[in-house]
This record gives sequence, structure tokens and C-alpha cells, in this order.
Amino acid sequence: MRRSSQSSAETRDQFRQSLFLSSAVFLAVLATEAAAQTSQICSAWNVDRGVEVAAPGSQGDACEVIYRKPDENVPDQILWRSSSSIEFCTQKSAELTARLAKAGFDCHEGKLPDGATATTIESGNRQAAAAPDETATGGVEPVSAVSSTTETLPMGGVPYGRVSNQTDASWHLAGYADATFIVSDFAGETTADFSAARFNPVFHFQYKNLILLEAEAEIQVDGEGETEFGLEYAQADIFLHDNATLVVGQFLSPVGHFQERLHPSWINRSPNPPPGFGHDGVQPSGDVGAMLRGGFEIGEMIATYSIAVGNGPRLSHEAGIDFEAKGADDNSNKAISGRLGLLPLPYLEVGGSFLVADVSGEEDHEGVGMTMLEPTDAKVKLWGADAAYTRGPWDVRTEYLK
Repeated sequence: MRRSSQSSAETRDQFRQSLFLSSAVFLAVLATEAAAQTSQICSAWNVDRGVEVAAPGSQGDACEVIYRKPDENVPDQILWRSSSSIEFCTQKSAELTARLAKAGFDCHEGKLPDGATATTIESGNRQAAAAPDETATGGVEPVSAVSSTTETLPMGGVPYGRVSNQTDASWHLAGYADATFIVSDFAGETTADFSAARFNPVFHFQYKNLILLEAEAEIQVDGEGETEFGLEYAQADIFLHDNATLVVGQFLSPVGHFQERLHPSWINRSPNPPPGFGHDGVQPSGDVGAMLRGGFEIGEMIATYSIAVGNGPRLSHEAGIDFEAKGADDNSNKAISGRLGLLPLPYLEVGGSFLVADVSGEEDHEGVGMTMLEPTDAKVKLWGADAAYTRGPWDVRTEYLK
């Protein structure tokens, strides 16, 4: 009987061991399936974005969606996290990829190579990431964050954790420089000149997601060898809402799209701007005042708007209109300008612009009594239309001002 009982005990132990081994194998299979991940690479021009679905395992989470931006030299962001469903992360990854494709990115399967510019938030620091957790009822609730330094992503308003060594204030110094060499042949005479050397430092300072201070100076040498200093813009951008930003200070004119988007020499590679644009052109270069700008969705389209109030243009010495920004106004009437743009497709934009202002004429200070020198005020009305097609290697733009 003792031998029979001992044999039964050994049989039970062997059964328990085989059951444990079977469970271990089953759990290993589940762990292998959970560790599997999918990844997408979305590219547009020289910008790459990575959307990855990964299973960390060590945190007890089923999956998490990681967003990578290696060109911005920022840590990877955990946008969503689920403790029970891989399908939840897969769905969120597909939605994010679809939004990037709608914005003009070319998305395909693949994984961005690991590099020094993209530092993944390690599992030891991921507790500080306030990533959302999928609940049993299907809702999404934020996980309690250890770190209080959380920001809100522009896309979807999903919170994520920042690296602990980052502060609420950040600044950035950039700029560009150029020199122009022109060879011309006029009336049988060939001339070659280094006509300009220019340096434009650009400064940015941002505090949280509340305000951005930005300024650009221009330092150049004229034809007489004199150094000229100028201010392209110096403004404060106050973020009122996702769809509205208040700009105060000296800003580039919202009329058209060349001056605001294309006039820097590192974008416009031609020696001179197109006829009628640039300094002393028909397009306003800038103004001093306030501007409200932003964008919103209209169905499948995206609309952008800018409306500005400023000092406006003046009458130049050549009896023309000077559209340069001025720190004072010679009359009490303010100029109103703006632009409305529509993007029916991510790579196609059409827009319309306007400006209305009053200018004061020259006065007869010397008592000559000539009619041409008597005070004459005038109203300036400017309107224009522009279009841009940017897709793949194509970048076609046109603009008309009157």
C-alpha cells in the first residue's frame, strides 16, 4: 500500500510538472505573440515619421503606440497604451497613419533605423508618461502620471510625458547668410559683380504652449561699402486656441504667399525676387500692429486665415506707395489686410488676399503754392490671388496682385 501511495504521489507530481510545462509553453507563445510589433514609415520631402505598435511586456501592458520624429531630435512619444487589447493599438496606429497620409506623407511598412537623434523613452522612464489606458468598457482614461511635466500633443490632444531635463522655456537660434555674384551683358558690355553679402540671424523663445517670441534681423553691405542693419520681423505669437494665434509686433505681411513663405534666400535661390515682389515691390513686405491667424477643417478640406490691423503704407518720395513696415502712422486710419487659403487636397492650395488703407499726401511746407504739393489723401486698395501645387518633385506656384 505504501508503494502504491508513493507511485500515485509520483504520478501526481509528474502530472503537475507536465501541466506547469504546458502552461509555461502556452504563456511563452502568448508572450511571443504580444512581443510582435508592426511599424510604418511616413515620408514627405526630407521628413520621416515612424508609427510603431510595440509590446513592452515589462510593464504588463499589452501594447503601446510609439510616434518617432528623428529629424527633430526629440524623444520618441508614447501616444496610446492598452493593458488588454493589441487591436486597440493597431486601430490607433492605422488612424494616425491615415492622418499623415492625408497630410501628404507617403506611408509604407518599415521601421526607422535607430540613431542618436531619436532617443526612445526607456521602460524605466515610461512610468512618467501619462499615456492613455484602454478600460474594460472601451473608454480611454489617462494613467496617473508620476511626473507633473506633461504637455498636450497637437494631434488628438493626447497627453505624453516629457524628458525630465526639459524645462517650460526653450529657445532656438538659427539664421542664414548669402552672397550674390551677378554676370550681365548689356549693350555689348559684360560686367561681373559681387553685389551683396547678407547675414540674417533668427531667434525663437517659447514658454510652454502659451507664447512664442521670434525675431529676424538683416545685416548687409551696400554698394558703397556701408553696413546696413534692418529688422525683418519681431513679434509675439500668443496661442489662444488650436485654431487661433494672436500675433503682436512687426510681422511679415499676410498678403499673398511669397513675402511670408518664400522670400528668404535659402528658399528663393534666384539672385532677385520676382518682378513686383520683395522690397519696394507692389506686395507689402510687413506691418506693425496685430494679426489673428489660424486654420480649421471644412469637411475634407483645410482652411487657413489671417486678418491684420496695422499702421499701413505711406507715400514714398517718388510719389509711389511704400509698403515697408513703419513704427509710426502718419494718419489715424489703420490698414486692414488679410488672406484666406483653402487646401482641397494636401498638396494643393489656393488663396485670396486684400489690403485697404489710407495714405496722406505731401504738404506744401515752403509755401510754393503749387497744386501738386497741396495735401492730397488717397485710399489704397490691393487684392490678389495665389495658388501652389507641391507634390513629390513638383513645386509650382503662381501669384497675382493688383
